[in-house]
Amino acid sequence: MATATNIAQGKVVAIIGKIIAIAPDGSERILKLGDIVATGDRLIIPADGVIELQSASGNIVRIAEARDLTITDDVFNTASGDASDAAIATLSPEAEQALAALERGQDPLQELEATAAGLAAGGGEDGGNSFTRIGRVAEGISPLSLDNGLDSGNPPLQQASLGDAVLIPATPSIQVGQPGIATGDVTVEEGLDAVFGVSITGAAAGSSLVLVFGNGSAVSPADYAATAFQYSTDGGVTWTDYTGAIAINAGASQLLVRTSTVDDSVDEANENFTLSATLSSGGANYSDSAAATIVDDDVPTIRFGNPEAESGDITVPEGDPATFELHVTGAAAGSTLQLTLADGTALSPADYASGNFQYSTDNGVSWTTYSGAIALAAGDTDLLIRTTTAEDSVDEANETFTLGATLNSNGSSYGDSATATIVDDDIPTIFFGESDTASGDITVPEGQPATFALHVTGAAAGSTLVLTLADGTALSPADYASGSFQYSSDGGGSWTTYSGAITLAAGDTDLLIRTTTVGDSVDEANETFTLGATLSSNGSSYGDSATA
Repeated sequence: MATATNIAQGKVVAIIGKIIAIAPDGSERILKLGDIVATGDRLIIPADGVIELQSASGNIVRIAEARDLTITDDVFNTASGDASDAAIATLSPEAEQALAALERGQDPLQELEATAAGLAAGGGEDGGNSFTRIGRVAEGISPLSLDNGLDSGNPPLQQASLGDAVLIPATPSIQVGQPGIATGDVTVEEGLDAVFGVSITGAAAGSSLVLVFGNGSAVSPADYAATAFQYSTDGGVTWTDYTGAIAINAGASQLLVRTSTVDDSVDEANENFTLSATLSSGGANYSDSAAATIVDDDVPTIRFGNPEAESGDITVPEGDPATFELHVTGAAAGSTLQLTLADGTALSPADYASGNFQYSTDNGVSWTTYSGAIALAAGDTDLLIRTTTAEDSVDEANETFTLGATLNSNGSSYGDSATATIVDDDIPTIFFGESDTASGDITVPEGQPATFALHVTGAAAGSTLVLTLADGTALSPADYASGSFQYSSDGGGSWTTYSGAITLAAGDTDLLIRTTTVGDSVDEANETFTLGATLSSNGSSYGDSATA
């Protein structure tokens, strides 16, 4: 059997739709990028199909629209100038069935007959041999020499005109974008590798590729690596460090390019950078570029107190400064901090200073009066905030106020607050007599009023005073009046009959308490009775007594 040699071949460098190739032996396959089509193969192309075949010389044949096409040597320009051209036949019933299956989304191979049969050759007028010559590029081509074991004496398949199949010179192209499709920009989470796809077609022998990263809002090396990156020519199985221009094979190439991004702890806007790729082919340059957006994953924090503490609340003795500890992490550049003091049971300015306080960013070495939003550096900041508390002499419950902090970072707000409890250190006093005397006891002539002096200091608001007269050797009512007596809070200018607990103002109170004694004509020993006083202040009781 004679053997055919020098069978021309073409590589599929672009394809749209499901295109079926049927070999001379009747075997069938659906074409994909990178497949080889040889002389004698029959192509069934649907209405929306497009295929581009690249010959060994780099020339490209583009075929579009519904066709039943048999490939001849002339398609790849390996035959002599007057050889019969590639042909397109009227679609056979089998081809129509295959195309209909493609349009329905079904397997077109199921619509075909047994493999050995293949599709019937199309035929039109003149036996399907109405030829149209293809335009060519006049250049020498070294055809591929293959031995496919076919009998060259067999009659050729019936052929028709090639229609709109056009032989064109190979024009290099380059696209940069997302991996796999080489279009569109890339998005990457901060800290992960940014991976680009680079697609090259029609490159001439001896072509080279130069890759360059450029800063956008992302800056190298703080945000990504512009000089230390890698590329892969095998779909990411292996990677090579980029050190300069990459040698590119003739025809089509697919590359991946990756570079690292930096995972920091700073809140910031999404940032971008660019990969530019330049193909040098046949003395000309072809370029494309794509951007990568680094998506920030950092959320700043703001909290009072130590990280180990559940709360940043503080306790401060009355009269001492109240000092809060505030921690900010991951703030964006240009962040600001606002501080606000607010009353609780403690009131400003009576108990603390809400309008005049200070902060320190150096652990208390220096202090700055707060006058408005504080500009923070990017990253972490530790602050101390202090305000004064008022020292008074009034017995009172512990009192509270609150410090609120709001961080404005990268267009968002974050806040925390802490409470200060002012611990009261005042204990009220109650005593008869004068402070410089050891006793408040008095002596009164029989028949004269018995008048006691009582002093209360540091009483809480709402305090009450209870007075009680009790017999000693003097008996009421024979010697004095225990059930009817008076008190004065204005130094004796006015008197009020005692009828029960007396409500006192907060702070200090001085009182006079008087009762009558009975003048009789009986000679008797001196007699005594007692006045007791009990102060109830802020939930506690304090007392004193004096004898007349």
